[in-house]
Amino acid sequence: MRLFLLTLLSLFFGRFANAQETTVIISDSNYKGTVKSFNISENDAWVFRRGDIKDGQNVNLDTKGWTKFKPSELSGEDFDENGRFEGWFRIKVRFADSPNFTPPGVLNATWNASELFANGKKIATFGKFGTDKATFEENKFNRRLPVPTNFVPDSTYVLALHVIEYDDPFTIEPKLKKGNNNADILRFINKEGNERIIDYWASQTFYDGLRSTVSATFALLFWVLFGLNRREKNIRRFAVGCTFLALLSIASAIATSKNIGYVGNASFGILGIVAAVSYACYIPIILAGVFERKISKFTRIVMIVTYLVLVGAAVLQYGIVLTLVVIPLVIACYYLLSSWNSMRRSQMPIVVGFLASFICLILFVLGVNYLDKFDSAIIFVLAYSISPPLGMLMYVSNRFGEMIKEVRTNAQQVLQLSEEKREQALNQQKVLEAEVDKQTAELRNTLSDLKATQSQLIQSEKMASLGELTAGIAHEIQNPLNFVNNFSDVSRELIAEVSDERRKTNDERDDELVNELLSDIDQNLEKISHHGRRADAIVKGMLQHSRSTSGDKEPTDLNALTDEYLRLAYHGLRAKDKSFNAELITDFATDLPVVKVIPQDVGRVILNLITNAFYATQERAKSEGVDFKPKVEVSTSVVGNTVEIKVKDNGNGIPEAIKEKIFQPFFTTKPTGEGTGLGLSLAYDIIKSHGGELGLTSKDGEFTEFTITFHQLI
Repeated sequence: MRLFLLTLLSLFFGRFANAQETTVIISDSNYKGTVKSFNISENDAWVFRRGDIKDGQNVNLDTKGWTKFKPSELSGEDFDENGRFEGWFRIKVRFADSPNFTPPGVLNATWNASELFANGKKIATFGKFGTDKATFEENKFNRRLPVPTNFVPDSTYVLALHVIEYDDPFTIEPKLKKGNNNADILRFINKEGNERIIDYWASQTFYDGLRSTVSATFALLFWVLFGLNRREKNIRRFAVGCTFLALLSIASAIATSKNIGYVGNASFGILGIVAAVSYACYIPIILAGVFERKISKFTRIVMIVTYLVLVGAAVLQYGIVLTLVVIPLVIACYYLLSSWNSMRRSQMPIVVGFLASFICLILFVLGVNYLDKFDSAIIFVLAYSISPPLGMLMYVSNRFGEMIKEVRTNAQQVLQLSEEKREQALNQQKVLEAEVDKQTAELRNTLSDLKATQSQLIQSEKMASLGELTAGIAHEIQNPLNFVNNFSDVSRELIAEVSDERRKTNDERDDELVNELLSDIDQNLEKISHHGRRADAIVKGMLQHSRSTSGDKEPTDLNALTDEYLRLAYHGLRAKDKSFNAELITDFATDLPVVKVIPQDVGRVILNLITNAFYATQERAKSEGVDFKPKVEVSTSVVGNTVEIKVKDNGNGIPEAIKEKIFQPFFTTKPTGEGTGLGLSLAYDIIKSHGGELGLTSKDGEFTEFTITFHQLI
């Protein structure tokens, strides 16, 4: 429509003479910019006519009635109702002579397909016209070099530019939108500019590959580190941020890659902008995590709204709205400045990385038009992309160093505490030796065993926490030792009273009192002996837990083994408590294969689980009375390529809060004096040594079920 109005105006004012009268003189001074080029498409000497004109390239073609119209003025309004544009542009040029004149190259840096004629001879083709939209091929100009020409100085040339373009409804922005690269529909590039373009595309290809590879490597590295240490949330934040950077680098590289069309360029361009926006909005989250700052609800809302607006602007290609990216950057600066005084050394690389990235971005934006070489601009982009991941990696390295230092400090404290406990035990040993010879000898052996066991446990890889283990041992043995000390002190006082009575005369002596005191001393000695054996049992259990079995595995019928230890546990408990009774339910699989195990060790595990089950039902029966019916179920089964042994009871169950501790050494739910806390820990280690698994399922107040799983079948 606009071209039609221009044509009517030209006719109205009588422009019937040949419109192509001006000759454009092109000299060395016309070649400007970083790429020494002359944009001929913006010259006012062009004339234009719509449609396909026969012999439009003919030098002597009459251009009467043609319209003054520059190729750079093409816009979406110039498509016809079928979304197609076709037209001819003509201009006269003459190349000024100079000592260093070389024929310039020509370049079409738009998506429009075009053919360029000089004095009727075709000298360059960009894209492919085809016969319709299906056979049409747009000009894929990315990473294309200028087409060489044979222009000679002081010669006049009639340039005819035939242009065809089809609109593409895939994107919101029209392909012929004014200012969308249409100014580059035809450029002359001199020899120096051609060399710079060759150098630029070579550098661009190298740095795009380097930037994409490095960004993707960093993203993969942080995801792997997060997979190995899921408790470190900062590593997950780094992985997400580097993923956005990798997407930005890869999308940018693909968008400007060779042979990519308009749709691919626009799609990956939008993806790159969305990745850049996501990265910018994620920077405050990274800094908040590193500086251990809590993001307020208001800040979250602002960041979410800003992100949604920015993503919408990227998709809809409203470039001006993208300036809102300054909002998350301001929030990031707030976290940085407000945490400056309390910043740790390990956090400095993060700050340096983001500041370096920001400075490189500013230098690129402000100085890109003044850089002598494209390499400099590309290096700024590379530094902008790589600086933050490098800072993150250094932060992780420093953080791991701090963690190792903390672990070493804690280990030294634990070792010091262990040494203090050992000295305390030795002192108690000396006191006991001075009081009662028999108990002294027994306790000396106990403490000696404890010392050896402590030394072994410190070096054992089975212990997940040395501090917790040492504290557990000290706590368990402290009670019997306290009893021994107390009863020893009381016995000394009683002995002193007996001595006093014996020094009296026969008339004054109270024999009944002496006998009573001796009886009390005998009872005290019995209690001292009992608690000494208690301490010895704890130490022996501990030694048993830490000692690796040396037995050989042999083919074993798990049905027979399970049934044997079930009866053993039941009758053993009945012998101790005649009132105990429970319903035994067995379900042994008839097709159970033979499994290669150490029968004594596995039997000990089964015995422990069944004994615990009986104990659990007893405890519930005490609280619920005669209405409660204790029940223990023992079953075996084949599940796929594994064999399972299950022990289930209807006792009180295990609370959710302590399930994770149930297999820890010295942890017990029984009252003090009734358990050492080593039974399930030993059972767990035995099953693990067989390559199996010991699992737990429980519901508080209803039931508990332990499952032994063996994978190695014969």
